[in-house]
Amino acid sequence: MSRESREFRPFDLDERLVHAFDGTMFSFGDQNCVPGGRILVEDQSFGFRAPSLAWSTEDAFEDFKKDLDGGTVGMGLEAIQVSLIVTARSSYLKHTEVVFRSDLSASASLERVVALGAAPDGNRREVFRGGSHNVVIDAFIALGEDVEKTPLRPSHQGTWLTRASFRIECESSASLFKPLPLSDAQRDRLRLRPGTVHFVEFDNCELTEPLSETERPILWVDEHLLTTLDNHRNTPAGVQLQKQLALDVIGAAIHEYARQASDSSQPQAEELAHADYEGIRDSLIGRIARLVAGGTNSKSACETALHMCRTEPARAFAWAEDRIALRSTVRTMLEGTD
Repeated sequence: MSRESREFRPFDLDERLVHAFDGTMFSFGDQNCVPGGRILVEDQSFGFRAPSLAWSTEDAFEDFKKDLDGGTVGMGLEAIQVSLIVTARSSYLKHTEVVFRSDLSASASLERVVALGAAPDGNRREVFRGGSHNVVIDAFIALGEDVEKTPLRPSHQGTWLTRASFRIECESSASLFKPLPLSDAQRDRLRLRPGTVHFVEFDNCELTEPLSETERPILWVDEHLLTTLDNHRNTPAGVQLQKQLALDVIGAAIHEYARQASDSSQPQAEELAHADYEGIRDSLIGRIARLVAGGTNSKSACETALHMCRTEPARAFAWAEDRIALRSTVRTMLEGTD
């Protein structure tokens, strides 16, 4: 059932148009949501998930198109005057893109599922690139041109007749750890060599406890590098380094979890060795298992990923590297130096 609230519109709208999007589904990779719903993803996976919109289920698609045609006629409009429009907007980037548009006169050739991620030049749309910020996708039935004014009927181009909204929200990997400057004094405390660039500290961090109830690991980063990185965070090299640092924390946590679960001298080893995903999903290692599984909400996939973290930490780390799309950012950085 749709959870989207209906806005009052000061027009007489045909009910077939008002309810046209009731069966519409937005997909972002392997995750789906209905109008008014949201999809939650790890920010590392944001940049390679494919956004698409299914206007209806397969068996209801012909009825969907008939409702568009009948509702348009019912409002005294012509198909050429009404459009299907989909936008994607990021309030942080202050950027909105029209990612799909089609006049209803072309409804006969309308595809049931439309891809939204690629711009006309084939590149990924800007609004779907930045994974640390939320995006709202709006689908509209709207006037594609000005029409003759009549009482209680919209007449201005761009006025929407019905709308459905979907949200993508990101879980930032930065929330998994605390980055702090690594000074010479901290190097001495942590017994690190002078040339150490970064170090992950797990003191007071319980890997399987909810993140709200335990300390996050600390990522100590050379204080001069941390300042430089902050000034260049949006450059190809800065993006690549941020991903690499996040991956280093993820890898350290995976290997620490595997070590604790296999060390019989640890009092919690037995508990860790038999932990199930549902019981620790809100913990650091639960979040990491979900990332390794591809950001899916599938319990079985996350359970498999958790088992991999416990028994094959090197493979789990390699899967995490794929999930954060490190390869693409490394290539972008190197190609930028040519």
